[in-house]
Amino acid sequence: MHLEFRNVSYSYNGVQDVLTNVSFSIDNSDIFCLSGRNGAGKSTLLKLLTKINCNYTGDILLDGKELRRWKREEVNGKIGICFQESECIWIQL
Repeated sequence: MHLEFRNVSYSYNGVQDVLTNVSFSIDNSDIFCLSGRNGAGKSTLLKLLTKINCNYTGDILLDGKELRRWKREEVNGKIGICFQESECIWIQL
C-alpha cells in the first residue's frame, strides 16, 4: 500500500485555502505522525483521506489510483487512524 499527496489544496469557502500544495508519501510499513497547531489543517487532511470531503485540487493517490475513484468503504478498510492528542494524528497503512 502506498499513499501519496501531490500538491493538494483545499478550501472550505472557495476563497482561502486551508491546505496549500501539500505533498508527502507514506509506504506500507511507515507510520506517519501529523502534528501542528489548531487550525493548521490536520483534520481537513483526514477528511480528504477518508473521503468525507472530495472537493480538492491536486492528486491523492492510494496505490497509484486517484482517491476519487475509490469507494469510501474500500479506503476506510485500508487505513488506520489514531488521534493521539488534538495536535497529533498517527496514520498507518
